[in-house]
Amino acid sequence: MKPIRFNFTDEFSWMLSQYAPIVYYHKIKGNKVIVDTLRGTDELFYFVDELNKRDQKGIFSAKQQVQEIYNYNFNPLQTFKTWEPPPYQEHFSKECEIKESKPVIVVSNKYNPEWSDKTPKNFLSLGFLKKFFQKFHNDYKIYYVRYDGNGKDTEGYYDDVGSLEFKDWELLQQFKNVTSVYDVMNEYDISFNRAQFWIHSMAKHTVSCAGGNAVLSAYFGNDVLVYGHPNCKSSNRGIWKTNSWLTKLGCKKFIGTQNYEQLLQMCEMRWLD
Repeated sequence: MKPIRFNFTDEFSWMLSQYAPIVYYHKIKGNKVIVDTLRGTDELFYFVDELNKRDQKGIFSAKQQVQEIYNYNFNPLQTFKTWEPPPYQEHFSKECEIKESKPVIVVSNKYNPEWSDKTPKNFLSLGFLKKFFQKFHNDYKIYYVRYDGNGKDTEGYYDDVGSLEFKDWELLQQFKNVTSVYDVMNEYDISFNRAQFWIHSMAKHTVSCAGGNAVLSAYFGNDVLVYGHPNCKSSNRGIWKTNSWLTKLGCKKFIGTQNYEQLLQMCEMRWLD
């Protein structure tokens, strides 16, 4: 049987929501699949027969992106026909070498330029993080994930923009029960993406922010609570709203808000006795 070949050079939101499920569908139907794509995608396409990776020049491609994924009631099965989310939770929970005695909360953050004005919009602020860590670090083991590189694939992660300076690492030093993705990378000698997939596979709950972070988080755990900026290009996108179609990826509950205080209150109400 001739293999089915795919070529993707898009940002990770589409890799996770569109391309990986399409490729996985063909794989579980008994086809041999080959994927030509970007570096830093080994974990996204762990199930393929052949993965050919290359550098991306300039910004990510948008040629194959289905923009309707931003809609609240988007139906991937109706649109793509051949679509089945890879079982990342099952696969990486078996692979993960970390064992925790406490339930795990994952805090998935970013701080990078967004759109034409290059100003971060969708991120968990330092004020929110401090309050969150203070409230939850005794009852949960907290893992903090944020990419802090220049966008090049030097750590098993690739983006078309790098991160900006943020004072979160200094804040983490105040909380002994908060472990960063870089701590995991260093202890187990693994890439950024492998570390964040391991971390997410342990998640009971996740707090994240609108964008690729939230799409990845939606594959894992029970609650995924997401902050989105109230006044930016993505503010009206239904995908980031409560009970959007992202629950089809695997999480039990997806909740969106555009207010930090409300986000913290919802986390307390749902996750603390």
